[in-house]
Order: sequence, then C-alpha cells, then structure tokens
Amino acid sequence: MNTGKIRQETRGLSDRKLFFNNAGSSLMPNIVVDSMLDYLKQEEQFGGYEVANKNAELLENFYTETAKLINCKPSNIAFMTSATEAF
Repeated sequence: MNTGKIRQETRGLSDRKLFFNNAGSSLMPNIVVDSMLDYLKQEEQFGGYEVANKNAELLENFYTETAKLINCKPSNIAFMTSATEAF
C-alpha cells in the first residue's frame, strides 16, 4: 500500500493530517468526489430519474465489480444508503 499516493489522491489529507474517524465515514478519494459531483450536475440538468435511467448499466455494474473485489456472487451484494438502513 502506497500511503503517499493515497494522500495525494485524497483532497482531505495533507502531510500533517491524520484521520482516524473511519468507522462511519472516511475521507473520499478525488475520483469518488469528482464522480459524485458529475452525477449531481447531470441530475441538476436532466432530473434524477432520467440520469438514473441513462446510467442504469453503470449502476448495475456496481454489483458485479464489488462481487469481484470481495470474491462473491453479485446476488450476495446489498447496496444500502447508510449503516442504519443496512442494519
């Protein structure tokens, strides 16, 4: 694990900052923040349903790619909006 690269790819980190509050929500890397902002900008222009339909295949790939990452079946993946909802 290259911690220098992780720090470089996470805007909320600096050379002097340590972040230990990872239990509920950790700092997001730049690519995640940029993707979320892009998605929100699309929703701003076209509406949530249209953007969800437009990105349906990409969103569905979440299950496949996550299953590959943790070596399980896509049907074993449950995507929730929060830990409370998941519980």
